[in-house]
Amino acid sequence: MELVVNEWLPDYLRPDATDEAKGQVEQFLNSFMKRPDILYVKDPSPFLDKVYKYQKAFDYDIKSREAIKMFIKLVLRNNPDKCIMVNVDEVKPLPDNTLEKLNEAGTNYNSDTYLFEAANNTADKIIITTDTKLQKQMADDEHFQVVLLEDFLNDYQ
Repeated sequence: MELVVNEWLPDYLRPDATDEAKGQVEQFLNSFMKRPDILYVKDPSPFLDKVYKYQKAFDYDIKSREAIKMFIKLVLRNNPDKCIMVNVDEVKPLPDNTLEKLNEAGTNYNSDTYLFEAANNTADKIIITTDTKLQKQMADDEHFQVVLLEDFLNDYQ
């Protein structure tokens, strides 16, 4: 599977994340590393900004430091079997109806568009999020599947 995730992943690696969140990110990463799945990440993006910000900010915490370091080493850096970086010049135009849905009043158009731009380069077009508002907003989009993390983990082994 080709997947896109938003900032829940680095947030769940923080030292102050709840035990439930830490368990979910651990379950996701363990399953992800065992499977032939690939993560697609837009570069630059809020996701990458947060990963690298947290790498520095939480260096004092051994568990967080090691988790973030391993994620960067095993997934993000130079591992085309696990991660594809989608550069700005590789971004394909989004379908008009997706743009319309993303641009609805009261939405986070600017902060969420990067997810769809990355997912648009995948065959599966799956975005895993914890943002229930985004999931509801995009539920009937015919091009992308926006799945809540909790629901995704139910079948992700």
